[in-house]
Amino acid sequence: MMRRFSNPLVFVLIVAVLLCSGVVFAQQPAAKAAAASSVVNETVFSAGSSGPDPAFETVLSTSVRPPGGHDLFITFSAQTIVQALSSQGSFFFRFTFTAEQVAIQMRCLVDGVPVAIAPPSTLANVNLDNLVRTTNQFAFRDFLTLVTEEGGARSFTWIKRDVGVGVHTVEIQTRFLFNNSRFFSSFSSIAAVIGPKTLTVEEVMLGP
Repeated sequence: MMRRFSNPLVFVLIVAVLLCSGVVFAQQPAAKAAAASSVVNETVFSAGSSGPDPAFETVLSTSVRPPGGHDLFITFSAQTIVQALSSQGSFFFRFTFTAEQVAIQMRCLVDGVPVAIAPPSTLANVNLDNLVRTTNQFAFRDFLTLVTEEGGARSFTWIKRDVGVGVHTVEIQTRFLFNNSRFFSSFSSIAAVIGPKTLTVEEVMLGP
């Protein structure tokens, strides 16, 4: 059964309250900072090659709605490990050779566009770790195994100027670059890990 309002003023007030409530619920609160984190490991182990330009993959993302639309400080931190393994040897006199390269590379995207690391340069890719090693041996009934491993906590900060008001999406993408070369009775492999990681975004107002 439909209810009729005998007092038109009451009806107008109720409609006004509903409209105002709808506007309030539709608004998104402004935020000067945002953060994201993950304990998932990204890993690679290979005795081959990644190719010259492997694809990036998003590992962390967040969104921020800076009230002033000014500049953003974007900082990514992660624990990393890179490793190179080679084994060489022969029962006869022979020259053996290995070359290993492995790099962990990252970039930051704001609203889908890579952020330059040092404007006005457009360079956007950053190396978190980069291991390059070559070995050679003149072997005569001799074997040699080499393992090199390095890593630690890595961090980098981007500055994105004048982002404008509204919601902005910030993404961190990473990829592994690696290549193994060997000669005669040699074995070579690489491994790399991007471990626990964090992403923080903060609005600031920088000078000219």
